Amino acid sequence: MGRRLGQHFLTNPSILHRMVKIIAPQNGEVIIEIGAGHGELTLPLFEACERVGAKLIAIEKDSSLAKDLEFSLPAEALAKAGIQNLGTKKLPVVIHDDALQFFKSFPESHILNSISSYKVVGNIPYYLTGYLLRIIGELAQKPSRCVFTLQQEVAERLCASPPRMNRLAAAVGFWATPSLVAHIPKEYFRPPPKVDSVIVMLKTRGVKYETQAAADAYYRALRLLFRQPRKTILNNLAAAFSEKSRREITERLRALHINPSDRPENLSVPDISLIASTFLCV
Repeated sequence: MGRRLGQHFLTNPSILHRMVKIIAPQNGEVIIEIGAGHGELTLPLFEACERVGAKLIAIEKDSSLAKDLEFSLPAEALAKAGIQNLGTKKLPVVIHDDALQFFKSFPESHILNSISSYKVVGNIPYYLTGYLLRIIGELAQKPSRCVFTLQQEVAERLCASPPRMNRLAAAVGFWATPSLVAHIPKEYFRPPPKVDSVIVMLKTRGVKYETQAAADAYYRALRLLFRQPRKTILNNLAAAFSEKSRREITERLRALHINPSDRPENLSVPDISLIASTFLCV
């Protein structure tokens, strides 16, 4: 079942413990793990959460894996992982759900009523990456930090900057600062994928945008600019705003210190914000 869901389970202990160290649970926080699988990351995460007084929620879409994980967490599996003297301490909460659906319903979830801070961690399948990050980026209460393992090519695209900017990097860059943390050889997974992976950390920006309209304008500008990424910024905007002359668009871009002849890959997040506020906000 796991393979059909695109899962390749990370099994290298040193990488797993490094992810725990990077997510850095704090007292009172909730850590949400996506794709708990067999509990490879869940167990060391749980130990770290227990030490500091954080709560762990493990999400798993595969019903059989979720059930196995729920029953394997007590006693034997925890002892094997070196977690001792549990006493009456609470075990992780295992939720059988699709991560996308979980975060779509997150704003109405009772979880938000009892926490001031949460973080997200997990080994993310390729097909899930863009949509999941979009959903998280649209949340009013975002995680303070995300730590994901992604395919190397996807991770490099996510962390790109001008002159290699792309739609994914620009979308995530609006709300978070991404960084490549560590390389993971494909041999560290079971079954091994065809390509290597990378640990990526996303630190949510502290900037609070004044209105939802400003955020909506940014993402609309992003879609317009990267609809045809090989065309120039001027050509993309001229196609989107046919009522404006090319001369007017050129003058507005030059006033923003943006070269109309550049391609969208040359734009930074602040550049796109300026274009959004100039052309889309009234």
